[in-house]
Amino acid sequence: MIVVTVIFGTVTLLNFRGLKTSGVVAAVGLVLGTILPTLLVILFAAIWWMSDHPIAVPEQNRGFFPKLEGIRGLAIAAGMITFYSGLEVNAVHGLRISKPRTSIPFAMILSASIVLTIYIFGSLGIAMILPPEKIRADLNVGPMEMFRVFLETHNLGMLSPVLAACVCIGA
Repeated sequence: MIVVTVIFGTVTLLNFRGLKTSGVVAAVGLVLGTILPTLLVILFAAIWWMSDHPIAVPEQNRGFFPKLEGIRGLAIAAGMITFYSGLEVNAVHGLRISKPRTSIPFAMILSASIVLTIYIFGSLGIAMILPPEKIRADLNVGPMEMFRVFLETHNLGMLSPVLAACVCIGA
C-alpha cells in the first residue's frame, strides 16, 4: 500500500509539469507495467506449454468463450468492462490533434483492441500455469504469482524483484 501510494503521489506531481511529461509517464508506465509483463506472461506460457509442463486449465473449462455463471462470472464480466473505462476521456484533447474525426476513433479502436488482446492472452497465460485451486483461493492472483511459479520452476527466481518493479510502475 505504501509503495502504490508513493508511486501514485509521484505520478500526480509529475502530471502537474504538463501534458508532455504526463505523456512520457503514461508511455513508460504502459510499456514497463503492462505491455512488458503481458508479453512475458505470454512468452512464459508458451515456454511452459512447449516444455511439456501440465496445463492448469481444467479440461471442462477449455473453449473459446469463458463460462460466465453466477457471481464469479459477473465479477469477470465487470472486470473486463472496467478495462475499457477511461478510453473516452482522451476525446477532450480533440482540438490539439490533427484530423480528430479520424484520429480519435482510430486511437480508441486500437486501444480497445490492445486492451482486449492483453486481457485475453494475459489471462490465458496465467490460467495455463496456475492451478484453478490457487486462483480460487486468492482472487488477487495475477502476473506476479504466475511469474513466481514459472521463474522458480526454471531456477530464475532472482528475476522476480525486477518484474515486481515493472508491475509497480504500471500501477
